Amino acid sequence: MFVSVGKAAKVLGVSASTMRKWDNEEKLKAEFRTEGGHRRFSMENLLKRRRGKVERSLPEDQNTKIVLAYAKVCSYKQKEDLGRQINYLTCYSKQQGWEMKRMYQDIASGMNYERNGFVY
Repeated sequence: MFVSVGKAAKVLGVSASTMRKWDNEEKLKAEFRTEGGHRRFSMENLLKRRRGKVERSLPEDQNTKIVLAYAKVCSYKQKEDLGRQINYLTCYSKQQGWEMKRMYQDIASGMNYERNGFVY
């Protein structure tokens, strides 16, 4: 699958202008250009690059699993449920021997991907 500059930038967590700069400097080349001259990047290569960045940032002890967790309920009436979710996720991580780095929590309804607790 091939994606536009904007989508590629989101995958890597950089700006679209950085993606264009990397293509021009041949640090991360676009797979091809459309007839209109728009760059297209391979999603497979982007994910490999992102995975490589994460692997390089792991601690020396490769047995340590780092966990980022996300708990969500739809309304303030369910706040107790949110607490139970957080407790479950924390206990499960400890049980597995994982290090809980961060717990994201949210109270919001519907499918809104722009919430502060959801977007990392």
